[in-house]
Amino acid sequence: MARFLEPVTERLESDSGLDMLEGFTPTIFEDPSFDGMTTAILRAHFKKWATTAPLQEQGVDTCGESGRHLFFVMVDQEALESVLNSDPDDIGNTGFVRLVDGEWEPDVDEDSNESVDLDEELESLEGCMQDDVG
Repeated sequence: MARFLEPVTERLESDSGLDMLEGFTPTIFEDPSFDGMTTAILRAHFKKWATTAPLQEQGVDTCGESGRHLFFVMVDQEALESVLNSDPDDIGNTGFVRLVDGEWEPDVDEDSNESVDLDEELESLEGCMQDDVG
């Protein structure tokens, strides 16, 4: 978590915004049962959380288009190792996590892939070979 917060803190400090850190509390689900789960299963868990979180956290029914309730950061083993094995002096240029669109649903209409070059082979991600995999 320190590697995540360090650049956030540095950016806020340079913009005289350190007071914003007091209200910055990312929700982290560290659940061993999530190990090896597909993005679809994690997305379903996130959607369930996102429907109740605004009321529980802020006392309001909805937070509109708040990114906090639309996207989540997924850190699987590959992503974790990419961050932990990166050079601390090269933070921001190495390592990765996965940003997942919590609202995404697979495109079931074959005709809607018109903008995708169907001759171009798309890499499968958890069995999905669409241009946008959420």
